[in-house]
Amino acid sequence: MSSSLSLILQAAIKIEASDVHLSTNSPPRLRYLGDIYPLDRARALDASEIVGVHAALLPPELRNIGYPVSDISRISTFPKNIPPDFSYTDPVTSRRFRVNAYTTVRGPALSVRLIPNVIPTLNDIDAPEIITQFAQFSRGLVLVTGPTGSGKSATLAAMVHHINETRRGHILTLEDPIEHLHDDINCLVSQREIHTHARGYAAALKDALREDPDVILVGEMRDPETIRLALTAAETGHLVLSTLHTRSAAQSIDRIIDVFPAGENEAVRTMLAESLRGVIAQQLVHHRTEKRRLAVFETLVNTPAIRNCIREKQIGQVAAMMSTGREAGMITLDQALKSKVQCGEIDRETAAQVAADPKQFH
Repeated sequence: MSSSLSLILQAAIKIEASDVHLSTNSPPRLRYLGDIYPLDRARALDASEIVGVHAALLPPELRNIGYPVSDISRISTFPKNIPPDFSYTDPVTSRRFRVNAYTTVRGPALSVRLIPNVIPTLNDIDAPEIITQFAQFSRGLVLVTGPTGSGKSATLAAMVHHINETRRGHILTLEDPIEHLHDDINCLVSQREIHTHARGYAAALKDALREDPDVILVGEMRDPETIRLALTAAETGHLVLSTLHTRSAAQSIDRIIDVFPAGENEAVRTMLAESLRGVIAQQLVHHRTEKRRLAVFETLVNTPAIRNCIREKQIGQVAAMMSTGREAGMITLDQALKSKVQCGEIDRETAAQVAADPKQFH
């Protein structure tokens, strides 16, 4: 790894940044507590320098494919035969990073996510008790949703860690790329990286059903085939954990159904009603007095009433049922935000920025 890249990553680790952004003809920038700042006294990087960083971060097997020549200093574009997403482990510190390479109108760019060294526990992320209960299910589908950068990966890692500590089984993760590395505690944990250990999510899920897993983590449900296979796995005696980029629990249900052609909607609606166990929709918000962000969780539990709403195309009633479903473990985002405001962890202005109904906090 070049000395300049090492300095950039060290600076990010020192301030506990969440991401590093490298863009052609722009200085390196760090995301800290949700906002992006230029790195102090850093100069702009040109296209060939960013390509050089890309080559340095690539795993050796991908580097040899993408950059077969020894001198890459004159190359100013990313190779087309390399997956855009991959992970990098610093050989000195063992710190892991998730990398995405993309091209803009200015040239090559990299987004580098810092993965915490320590896998968070459910207590660390202040998860409500219902999330622990979701992790204890033996079968069914549990979704963790939220916008990019909302902490979904941390929640999934904490759930897997809880299962690893409290059960004896086989946990199979399908990730693009692998983020947190899990040791075998009481479970066997098999982690597979898409494009490295499997051709794609759908192919990996087909293989998974022959690999005797008890728990399957699917990094993201992106297409109809992957969603269909995940629902089938959840129906046939596996606990399936996965993510969607949706802002609310009700929207997550609609998103899964709408991915399919109209002729398949009814069958998918029935499968989802039977296999869904719960949805966690989360946001990260600034703490009122401390320099950190905390997760706020909306939780949906698939009670008989919710199940009937899914079957009968009455998703519009789900939010109202959640607001009165505290005894079942349900809570809406706005209710969770109100609790955080009342206990002094966040202020009303912060709550209004992410609330479904901001007027409640004005």
